[in-house]
Amino acid sequence: AISFGYQNYKTLGESKRNNETIANSPIVLNKMNNMYLFQAGVNKKITLGVRNDQSNIGVNALLGGGPALGIFKPIFIEYSQNDTQVIGLQRVRYNPAVHNPGQIFEALPLQDGLSESKLKLGIWTKAALRFDWGSYQSNFKAIEIGVNLHFIPNSEVIIYQTAPRQFYGSMYLMLNFGALKD
Repeated sequence: AISFGYQNYKTLGESKRNNETIANSPIVLNKMNNMYLFQAGVNKKITLGVRNDQSNIGVNALLGGGPALGIFKPIFIEYSQNDTQVIGLQRVRYNPAVHNPGQIFEALPLQDGLSESKLKLGIWTKAALRFDWGSYQSNFKAIEIGVNLHFIPNSEVIIYQTAPRQFYGSMYLMLNFGALKD
């Protein structure tokens, strides 16, 4: 089966804080770039247990892989020239080495800095187990538990003072609804 996917990569320990900026607007301090992953590929299903009727559970292993595109979009902020009041706001690319959190007014929307984004091609792979149920009284059909791994040759820093990474991994739990067409 052919698959397409999207993931907004978040770093461990990343959290938005809003008590350090002038306007108390939420921003992830020390985060210099957002990473967005797009993937396309092929999935292979290996049947481990057959669902013969509505009272059985079918078990399938899923393996997949293909090309991936990583988009590294820089964070832009509105920055005040003063740390006690909003004076002379400037739209600038966020750099934790230069910008004091107390002078940040707010993080700017996605379109700010979009033209400075870097595109990186890579590959991805996936391994998962899917447990298929019968239809019973609801539309619930399956639970899928798996792991995604991405290799994106990267020189872009995501978190300040953290070396760029080339391997990214994530675990997921997915609930499938509707009819399964196998």
